Amino acid sequence: MKIATLTYQRHDNYGAMLQCYALQKKIESYGIETEVIDYICDVSENPFGLGALRTKGIKKYITGSIGAITRLPRAKRFTEFRRLLKMSTTVTKKNISQLGKEYDGYIVGSDNVWNTDITGLDEMYFLSFVADQRRRASYAASFGSSKIKESDKDRYKTLLTDFAIINCRERSGAKLAADLTGKRTDTGCDPSILLTKEEWSDLAISPREKKPYLLAYQMVPSSGFVKLVRTVAKAKGLKVIYIPFPYGFLSCKCKLSIGPLEWLGLFKEAEYILTDSFHGCAFSILFNKQFAVQISQLGERIDNILSIVDLKSRVVDTSNDVQDLPMIDYSIVNNKIELFRKESEDKLKQILKYFKGLNSNGITDPSQCTGCMLCKTICRTDAINIRRDELGFIYPIIDRDLCIVNCHACETVCKSISQPKAIVDQQYYSAIHYDSDIIKKSGSGGVFSALASQLIEKDGIVYGAAYQSGFLVAHEPARDMEQLEKIRGTKYVQSTILTIYEKVAEDLISQKPVLFVGTPCQCAAVQRYVKFKKIDDTNFYCCDIFCHGVFSPQIWDEYLRFLEDKFQEKISYISFRDKDKGWRNKKLKIKTTSSDISDYCNNKASALRLYEQNISFRESCYQCKYMNLKRRGDISIGDFWGIERVKPELDNNTGVSAVIVNNDKGRVLLDSIKKEASFVEFSRQDIIQPALKEFTKKHSQRTTFIDEYKKAGIADILNKYGRVNGKLRIKRDYIIPLLYKLRIAGFASKILHLNDK
Repeated sequence: MKIATLTYQRHDNYGAMLQCYALQKKIESYGIETEVIDYICDVSENPFGLGALRTKGIKKYITGSIGAITRLPRAKRFTEFRRLLKMSTTVTKKNISQLGKEYDGYIVGSDNVWNTDITGLDEMYFLSFVADQRRRASYAASFGSSKIKESDKDRYKTLLTDFAIINCRERSGAKLAADLTGKRTDTGCDPSILLTKEEWSDLAISPREKKPYLLAYQMVPSSGFVKLVRTVAKAKGLKVIYIPFPYGFLSCKCKLSIGPLEWLGLFKEAEYILTDSFHGCAFSILFNKQFAVQISQLGERIDNILSIVDLKSRVVDTSNDVQDLPMIDYSIVNNKIELFRKESEDKLKQILKYFKGLNSNGITDPSQCTGCMLCKTICRTDAINIRRDELGFIYPIIDRDLCIVNCHACETVCKSISQPKAIVDQQYYSAIHYDSDIIKKSGSGGVFSALASQLIEKDGIVYGAAYQSGFLVAHEPARDMEQLEKIRGTKYVQSTILTIYEKVAEDLISQKPVLFVGTPCQCAAVQRYVKFKKIDDTNFYCCDIFCHGVFSPQIWDEYLRFLEDKFQEKISYISFRDKDKGWRNKKLKIKTTSSDISDYCNNKASALRLYEQNISFRESCYQCKYMNLKRRGDISIGDFWGIERVKPELDNNTGVSAVIVNNDKGRVLLDSIKKEASFVEFSRQDIIQPALKEFTKKHSQRTTFIDEYKKAGIADILNKYGRVNGKLRIKRDYIIPLLYKLRIAGFASKILHLNDK
C-alpha cells in the first residue's frame, strides 16, 4: 500500500516542516510506503503576489509579506531538510490531477491546510484532484480558528462533503467540520506529537552555547512580547536567543538562518522558553521544558494543546505572571501526552486500515461505477443490494454477512476496473437511411434502425433503451418491428440494464442472433457477462453509441411529475430530438393527453438545458474511460457533428449518422445494411468530435446544484438552471440555425464559441 500526504511543505516554517516529517515517519513505522505530494500552492508559495493580496486582505497581506521576508535567510537550510522527505514529482494546480490515481489513500494535514489566510481556500487541500472520493481523508487538519467567514461556508461545505474521513487537530475544527457537513468527525494530535522526545532528540543539532539561555520563539509581531522576554531574561539571569529576531530593541543573539534541525536543538537545550507559537508550545512540552506562552492571534490552537495536558496556566501577560508560575511536573504531563499520542495513533491507524480495506474488498470506486449492476447479477449469495445517490443513480452495496470471503467475483467482472484497448483497423463512415420517415423518427441518420431491422428479419433480437411506465427508461428486447418502435430514438436518461443479462444469455444459448445497443459502459458490462458465463458469442453483436453523459433518472422522473402536476394531465409523448425544425434543433417534444407543452419545456423549464450544462450526470461520466476511440462495440454510432465542415453536400439538416467499424463483426453488420442507407467513408480526423476524444468536464457548480436540489426541489432547480432566456435563446433559435443555413457554422463556431454551455 502506498499513501500520499499533502500539506504546505514548501512553506519555510519550522512547525509546518517538522509536522510534515513526523507524519511521514510515523506512517513508515507501520511498514507502509508514503510520499509527500510536492504541491506548489499559489498563495503560500508567492506571498507577495496578487493572489495572496486578494485572499488575505491588505492587513494580513502586509504582515504575511513581512513574515515571508524574515524567512528568506533560512531558505537554504529548509531546502536541505526537505531531502529527508520522500516526495512526489513537483506539481501545481494545473497538473496535480496526474497524481489523483497514483496512491491507495490520500491524507491532507496536518497544520493549517484549511486556513484561508495561508492556503487561500485552495481546493487541492481538500483533495479535489483525487478521483476516488473513498480515498480522501484528513488527519489533524486545522482551520486555524473556530470561526470562518459566512461568505466561505458554502465553499467549505462543498469541499469537505466528499471526504471519507475527517480528522481535525482542534476540537473546534472538528465541530466546525461536523456542523458544515453533517458528517462524523474526530480529532488527532499534531503529527509532531506522534514522535517521542527521544526520536526528536536524535534528529536535533544542538547549539554550541556554553551558558544557559532563554529561547524566545516569536511568530506574530508584537513589542509586548519583546518586553516580556527582556524582563523575564533579566529576572532569571539568562542570555537570550531569539528566533528569528525581536520586533523591538533587545540585547540577544538572533537566529535568522537556522534550519529545522538547529531549531530542534535550540529547544532541546534551552533553560527556559517563551513563545507565542503552537509548535513552540508543542516542542517545549515534548522536550520537557519550563516555558510560558503569550497568547496572540494563534490563541485557539494553543489553547487546545494546553487544555489536553492541563497546562493552561502557562498562558501569561506580564513578567510577574511568569514569576508566579510553578514548575511543571512532567511526570504527570508526560503521561497525558503519551495517552494523547496513543489515542491519536489509533485514529491514524484506523485511517490507514480503512485505505487498506478499499484494496481488499468492495467492488469499485463509486466515482467510477457506471451502475450496470453486473456485480449483483453474478453474485451467488445475493449479497449485493442497490442504493441510490442524491440524483437517483444506482450503486451496489455489499451485505458483508452474506458475502463469501475471498470470492471476489464482483471485482473480477466489474468492467469499470478494466481499461479499453486501442483498435488498430477502424473505419469511419457517414450514413443516411434511404427512408425519410425512418430518419424523422431517428435521433440522427437512421443507421440504428437499419441495423436493428436487418437483425430482426433474420429472427434475431435487439436490446435497446425503451420508455417504461411513466417514461422512465430501461433496456428491453425487441423481437419484431412493432417492439422495435419502442427502442428507436435518442434517450438521454440512464437506462437500467439489470433485468436483461439473463435474457441475453438465454437468447444466445438458443443460438439467436443478438444485437445489444447502449452506451459503451453498458456494452462492456454485457460483454463481460457473456464471457463470465462462458457463452458462445458468435451470434452476439454490440453497438455502442457516442455518449458524453447520462442524465439523472430521478431528476427526469421528478421533472415529468412536475409537468403533470402543473398541467393537470398525464404525459403522453416524449421525444428528446424533435426534428420538426431540423436535426440541429435541440429541443424536446413533450405532449400531454390534450396539448403540446413543448414551448414551456424548452424555454421556461427545460430538462434538456440541465443536460446540456453537464451538471446532472452520473459521477463516472466525468472520468469516462470510453470517451475516445477505444470503443467497446463491434460498431459505434452517433451524430455526425461537423459534417457541414468536411462534406457540406451531405448536410441535409434531417440527420446524418457517424459510424465507426471496430472489428470484423462490425464489418459484417455494416455490409448487412448497405442497401438500406448511403455510406461515405471518412478519415479519423474528419469524424472526431468531443465525445470521441475527451471526457465531459464537470460543471463547476455541480455540488452546489445537488445541495440546492436536495433542499429546494425540482421546481426551484428548473427556475434557476432550466430557463432559456435572452442571449441563450437568441443564439439557439436564430443565430445557430442561420449560420448552418448559410453553411458557415464550421467557421463561425470558432469565433462565437457555439459549443460553450
